[in-house]
Amino acid sequence: MHSFQIRTLRSLGYRTRIALSNKSHLKPDWRTDYRVHLTIGGKRVVESLGVVVADGRLVIDCAPYEPEHDTVLVFHLVPARFTGATGDIARGELMFLNGTQDHYVEYYRDDGCAAGVLYQNGPFNHPKLSPKGTTLIQAPKFYASATVDSMLSVVNASADPAYDRVARLRLTLVGDGVRFAWTEDVAPFVPALISAREQLRKRGIALANAPRFACLYAMCENATVIPLTIVRDDTTGAIGVEHSLPPSYYSTVERNAVFARLKDSTLWRA
Repeated sequence: MHSFQIRTLRSLGYRTRIALSNKSHLKPDWRTDYRVHLTIGGKRVVESLGVVVADGRLVIDCAPYEPEHDTVLVFHLVPARFTGATGDIARGELMFLNGTQDHYVEYYRDDGCAAGVLYQNGPFNHPKLSPKGTTLIQAPKFYASATVDSMLSVVNASADPAYDRVARLRLTLVGDGVRFAWTEDVAPFVPALISAREQLRKRGIALANAPRFACLYAMCENATVIPLTIVRDDTTGAIGVEHSLPPSYYSTVERNAVFARLKDSTLWRA
């Protein structure tokens, strides 16, 4: 019912662990423990990874379940209170249990270098709960240099293992004398890692030690994708991870300006 979708980062030399939380205690009548199951790359299912008790957390090291290549892990949190139950679930309870839980994903190395981010996702791209989806992304802190890269991580997944929609992502980098657009197709359960530095170099744009700053806009009109911003330093391999908020989370003044910008068709011209 409730799920947490993450990507792994073996391609950058990191393993993954998560902390799942259970806030069902906020509604005492709907309080329940969660049993945790796992889908790997939309195919393999691992059952009974543990239990997240109400008002508690469960830390899971994903290393035993990660293939050597980057993949998508979907953790399914099944309410124990429905075990053996029959009949319909009240709409209010269904929406509450699918709501905000504040889960955490962390990428770590054996030398102690680690970075993580707190986020949550609803029942994205699910045929019964959200059959249609769209995504707006604004990442205003994209920068790249000869030794630093900013990357957009994109996960196109669902709690439904039969999900097979390819997400068409339109992107543009604007700022510091730079303006260009391109598209990316993101396959289901195959995480994308889109490098700003690679896109700049493809267009013959020189990069020195001083970073070039730009704003990344992205739009997906056929799926709800999960975006994370990853900044990496080549010398140390250290990373920083953030999530990008859609324009609706900004103040009214900024929001109106951003929506007007996104509606500007010239923004997406290559």
